[in-house]
Amino acid sequence: MEKAIVIALQNNRALKVESFNPAIVQTAEEEARAAFDPSFSATYARSREKIESDSPLIEDGKTKEALGSLGISGRLPTGTDIDIALSAKRTWSELYSDDLHESRVGLSVTQALLRGAGLGYNLAQLRQARLDTAVSRYELRGFTEALVALVEETYWDYALMQRQIEIYLESLRLAQQQKNEVEEMIRIGYLAESELAAAEAEIALRREGLINARSSMEKTRLRLLSLLNPPDESLWDRRVKLLRQPAMPEATLDDVHAHVEVALKMRSDLNQARLQVQSGDLQIVRTKNGLLPRMDLFITLGKTGYADSFGRSWKDLDGDSYDAGAGLSLALPLMNRQARAEHRRALIARDQAEEALRNIAQLVQVDV
Repeated sequence: MEKAIVIALQNNRALKVESFNPAIVQTAEEEARAAFDPSFSATYARSREKIESDSPLIEDGKTKEALGSLGISGRLPTGTDIDIALSAKRTWSELYSDDLHESRVGLSVTQALLRGAGLGYNLAQLRQARLDTAVSRYELRGFTEALVALVEETYWDYALMQRQIEIYLESLRLAQQQKNEVEEMIRIGYLAESELAAAEAEIALRREGLINARSSMEKTRLRLLSLLNPPDESLWDRRVKLLRQPAMPEATLDDVHAHVEVALKMRSDLNQARLQVQSGDLQIVRTKNGLLPRMDLFITLGKTGYADSFGRSWKDLDGDSYDAGAGLSLALPLMNRQARAEHRRALIARDQAEEALRNIAQLVQVDV
């Protein structure tokens, strides 16, 4: 039986299909980490403006501009958005004798103070993805355990079918022997010929049982082959020979409480239920944050250089020119019903997960 289990673990098609799931689910972790990946941006633009006015206060002329910028932006798990940008602008104008070059280095920081702030909220999706990966691994483990149990059960069924066929063959032989005895008694006049019909009916009944037993054994053979799936082009034509007949092991059963304790610790379905409770906790953290108003603190800092050439404008960044700004922004849905409904649903779902955990724990104890 051990060899049959090993073959099934190596070749079973359903198990191979299930084994892909943890790797597929784990890709969601990288997807969640991507929220904190920095991004690079680059822009280039040109513009042209022509001014013609009848007003003596406005001079006519043409102005052209070229603007290029490079930037890196990213989000931190604390709820902080950071943006660093480098830009250069060149202006040609008929109003000035020289071209104007402008270079700027800027830093922008936006920190969420209420909604969107904190590691708990911003890492909730990543932690949820890790829980989903752990759940998929427990699911694969549970599927493997179920497959092993099914192989053992089918192995026993096949051995039982073989034994039943032996019993039916022996019963058919006895029925045939009984018929021969009846025929001999009829020949010597000890029994009436009507007794022969009962003996023939018994033989027909035994043959029917033998046919049904062989059919059941063939179905069991096909089930066992589908579970083992040994590499062979003529899979369904292979015969199955049990090298060792199943027998009751000679073992002393341990105390049932020890088995219950191990089952409560190791059962895959119970561990999945525990992870569902943790998932519910993450949902509560996420939805509770959604109840808060959006308040962000933003700060912008920049240094700008001006000159009549591109190189000199960058050197002019050491000068006294700068720009700085800071402020707060606030936004709050007046009813906020969606966030409240999501939070209430998360609380109820977590209570349900806890009850499900207790229920599964009780079922595990009953199974043991």
